[in-house]
Amino acid sequence: PDIEIDTKFPIIEISSPYIVFSPNGDGNRDKLTINQISSNEEQWRGSMVGKDKSIVRTWAWNGKADNFIWEATDDSGNAVKDGEYAYVVTAEDKAGNKTTQQLSGIIVDSKIPKAYITAEHTSFSPNGDGIKDSQKLSIVTSITEGLESWSVSIKPEGSLTAVKTWSSAETKVLPAIINWDGTDKSGKTLLGKYSAELKLSYIKGDEVSAATPSFLINAIAPVLGVRLAPRYFSPDNDGIEDELYISLSAESVSSFTDWSFEIREPAGTAGNIFWKTGGTAKITERIIWDGRSLKGELVQAATDYPFTFTVKDDVGMVSVVRGYIPVDVMVIRDGDKLKIAVPSIIFRENAADFNGLASEVVDKNTQVLKRIAEILNKFKDYKVQVEGHANNVTGTQKEEEAELIPLSLSRADAVRKFLIDNGVDNARLSSIGMGGTRPVAQRSDRENWWKNRRVEFILIK
Repeated sequence: PDIEIDTKFPIIEISSPYIVFSPNGDGNRDKLTINQISSNEEQWRGSMVGKDKSIVRTWAWNGKADNFIWEATDDSGNAVKDGEYAYVVTAEDKAGNKTTQQLSGIIVDSKIPKAYITAEHTSFSPNGDGIKDSQKLSIVTSITEGLESWSVSIKPEGSLTAVKTWSSAETKVLPAIINWDGTDKSGKTLLGKYSAELKLSYIKGDEVSAATPSFLINAIAPVLGVRLAPRYFSPDNDGIEDELYISLSAESVSSFTDWSFEIREPAGTAGNIFWKTGGTAKITERIIWDGRSLKGELVQAATDYPFTFTVKDDVGMVSVVRGYIPVDVMVIRDGDKLKIAVPSIIFRENAADFNGLASEVVDKNTQVLKRIAEILNKFKDYKVQVEGHANNVTGTQKEEEAELIPLSLSRADAVRKFLIDNGVDNARLSSIGMGGTRPVAQRSDRENWWKNRRVEFILIK
């Protein structure tokens, strides 16, 4: 018989587009494709072998070895365990020539990765005031190994376009924390609502994304406004302009956490609050004030009371508006008589004139006295006694007789002359110096001594 000599070994080339895959049903690398180019043999046998050398799946082909897809199942159709595998293919011809090829390092990883990104603040203000100047983004993922790429993008609310991005192009290591200063890729500070989006891509094919709820960036402090009405506020219980209407407004894209409206004494030490109100979150847009202090004391006539409107928002920014509440000259019933008490007329020290005083003080004195003349001319049926009052510092009779009574009389005379010059009939007016005999503030109440230095106008029918 003829003898056939065969020295050619079976030939096969094995390849795969990837060797790490994740059969978890997410549509990304759920299956492993094995490509094979072989010679024509009686039979090719393929096996998927575990790291412990156990065979979990087998294939056989007559002729040429075919390409195939492995879905990470064994011969019974059950899912194999996650781990490392090798594909081994072999063929032996009739002459005993045997070829074995192997594709090692096949990784089956069906674990589904999870990832989270959170923002520390619901709003922050990158304005350099040391309060909520940056946003801390915290990143957590259940699987850190096998990460192919990552990115964190800042996107405006309702937009798909990122204004700031961190990614694996800068560093392969996924950071646990990113501190963002509120600027875009050009360094410009942003305003408005944004969210942070995390994207992870794994070598095994899984892709994971997560996003924070939207948060607010605001570096503009609240814009405040205060309106007062009426112009002449005179809470003298005559039914005319007895109440002050205080309209408050505050505009901001941030929420408010605290607000206050404080009215302070026109003189005295700092922190001496006459009346106040306030709250959290919602601001009272309209306040009606009766002119009385927290203790029930009525405002002084013809006196400006300083106010402060303060608002703090949830990113720590504070806005303040300051101004004055002008109290009109008030005609108040005192028993069976009417009187006007004015502590706001300022004289030169130990004198009965305005010489050398600041121009704004002189202007205020003039304004008040002209208003008094205007009001007194509405009470033409009344005679008017102008009373000068002083503050007895030492508490002695000597100070009364030697200094205060003469000084208060000369000041009352000076006021009486001003009223005559401004249209009040001389025949209606008289003046008297009372010194410190009728104080409205006690000697122990040093902060309110200024109220003792006053001029009163007694209307006599």
